[in-house]
Amino acid sequence: MEQFFNEFWLGIRTYPDAVKLIVRKKLWAWFIPPLVLSILILLGAWWLELHLKEQSIPNVNSIKGLMADLLYNLFVFSVIMMGYKLRKYIVFIVLSPMLTKLSLQTETIITGNTYESNWKQFLSDIRRAIRISMGNFILEYSIFAFWYVFVLFVADAKPLTSFFLFSVGCYFYGFCMIDYINERFRLSIDDSVKFVRTHAGFAIGNGAVFSLMFFIPYDIGVVFAPVLAIIAATLGMHEITDLSKNPFALKKSAL
Repeated sequence: MEQFFNEFWLGIRTYPDAVKLIVRKKLWAWFIPPLVLSILILLGAWWLELHLKEQSIPNVNSIKGLMADLLYNLFVFSVIMMGYKLRKYIVFIVLSPMLTKLSLQTETIITGNTYESNWKQFLSDIRRAIRISMGNFILEYSIFAFWYVFVLFVADAKPLTSFFLFSVGCYFYGFCMIDYINERFRLSIDDSVKFVRTHAGFAIGNGAVFSLMFFIPYDIGVVFAPVLAIIAATLGMHEITDLSKNPFALKKSAL
């Protein structure tokens, strides 16, 4: 339990260190891709909102027509809500090439590690990141569904719902970030899962700050959260595993 809380704090305190690294190494350009994504998300939300406002229930001559129109509007509303819930995983999937490169650059800065660069490996890393993100999304929402069924039978657990679901989400968000580093240790996905379970406190701490930044209005959190989270995860993993000892890395002096 002591390890859990120590690593939970590690997951949080590495965010200020990430900010310092960005300032010291002038890594501002990495904010451009999430800024573009944030603008696209805002434009998409704006377009859907206008689309919904333009919709009105037409004069229908039958219950069937009325039901069809209501179901259509329910579908559009559901898509909007799903998009809102999926924002964090959209970030992981769309920005996976950037997060792969930024994690590697961070490791190079703090350890001097470099890795053989080839498109085959890079594309493999991206495919793995997308697979991890989709798998975590399915697992997270399966747990959500199980919990909602559970509280139907155990009403006393209902007050814990917000805390439990937030913690589960943070675990999976942190998992996504940690796996970028685990991949460079050539851990299989199964071994990465075991590693994150062992260091669940760190995953939840990292994912908690990442998740809280999405509460910043106008999707500003989308701009800052992924960049800070991946750098913080890399810094934290260096304290846990000493990235400089990765046997698959090529060595040069730290920057």
